[in-house]
Amino acid sequence: MSMKYASIAAAVAVALTSSYSALALDEATTLAAPNKLTVAGASAARDSFLTELTSANGPCVGTTVDVYRATAGDFRAYSCTLKSAALAPELGTIGGQNAVIYYRSEGGSAWGAVSLVPNNTFNAPAGSIKRLDVTTACVTTTVLTGGRPTHDCATTYNIANDSGTGQLVNDLTELAVGDVEPGMFKDTNYPSSAAFKPYNTATGAALDALLYDTGYDQLFGVFVNTIAGRPTNAITNLTKQDLAAIFSGAYSDWSQVPKQDNTGYYDPGQIIVCRREPGSGTQVIAAAKYVNVGCGGPSVAFVADTSAGTADGVVESTTTSNLETCVATNGGAAAPAAAIGINVFKTAPTNTRFVSINGVVPSKTSAALGQYPIWNELTLTKRPGLATSDARANILANSLITRTKNAASVPDTLSTFAIPSGTNAPNVPVDVNDPVALGTTNGSTCLPASGV
Repeated sequence: MSMKYASIAAAVAVALTSSYSALALDEATTLAAPNKLTVAGASAARDSFLTELTSANGPCVGTTVDVYRATAGDFRAYSCTLKSAALAPELGTIGGQNAVIYYRSEGGSAWGAVSLVPNNTFNAPAGSIKRLDVTTACVTTTVLTGGRPTHDCATTYNIANDSGTGQLVNDLTELAVGDVEPGMFKDTNYPSSAAFKPYNTATGAALDALLYDTGYDQLFGVFVNTIAGRPTNAITNLTKQDLAAIFSGAYSDWSQVPKQDNTGYYDPGQIIVCRREPGSGTQVIAAAKYVNVGCGGPSVAFVADTSAGTADGVVESTTTSNLETCVATNGGAAAPAAAIGINVFKTAPTNTRFVSINGVVPSKTSAALGQYPIWNELTLTKRPGLATSDARANILANSLITRTKNAASVPDTLSTFAIPSGTNAPNVPVDVNDPVALGTTNGSTCLPASGV
């Protein structure tokens, strides 16, 4: 039994003998929770946060976690009863109390970091962006999210100017979660929404100046459509060179892509690139890793969505779920067009598959060994002065940051693995269940990992 599983078993045993109620938190109890934290950023980490909160090593009593979600827009809230200070010492005086963590992943990673730049949005109060508003109007559903009770909160939303109706409110981001470091959201990686003030060099300098922590590593994969009759149905492996050509627009038809067994080229069909919008951490990683955008030196522009539909071969999405739908449906393009996209690694959505890159199957083990090429280190950036402005939120933020750093409490998902540190020692062979990477980029997207 690994040390992590042994600690989980011990934690479960303690939890089962505790006096905590096993009741989940309904709307009224969530609304009254004395501890609140507003998080914005990476959609890739959204579900990992839920996994962390419900795990034996998380800060919550797992049986008390509820999920609240907007009916329009990627807005969530997670409520729970926190563990006692005896079980989670870092929670101190707020241990045993109820808490709600608002998680906005609409728009992606940049919405967290960019909203921390002072007075950088047009919403009131200055600097605020939309988050979910949990009220008794949220409707309890029979659907479970991550095995947890779920409540739907009625909303409409328009990302073009961060406007909406229903159960959305303006609030200041207190913890920004990013697939990349804040300084990567400059120039073409800056959000295109009119909610933010136009990008300038002062904004870029402010993003560079934000202090951040690194959490765990995240694995990102390339996935393609698998519907019969589409060229990508036969594709199981692509090279980084092929992907660079596809994502730069040098290849626009699958008949330009050589088969990996050197027997010619794939069947003809328009290449549909399903991508995220500017400001998405997934998109920033794709542009950096494949065409060197934002990393200095020679680079090629990542393909952009320039027209409605698929005439230009590109479909842009503002959420991960919409991106997945795009690849699964080929963006609505008629056969034999076939779609490709980049996503955090997970169980492939219906009608899609993740492909190998340079012959290496995507897995957190191969990434930890430095064999699979596309992974990056999660960053967490607290609002400057949070310890003074909201001490309770600061405790919650510090708890989450600490738990994303330690191998024993990294969320157990297909895409997450630990960064080597003083407490996380890499081993060879790598633990296939809870790997620790052999190297680290020290929170820099553009640098190669040291130690691999």
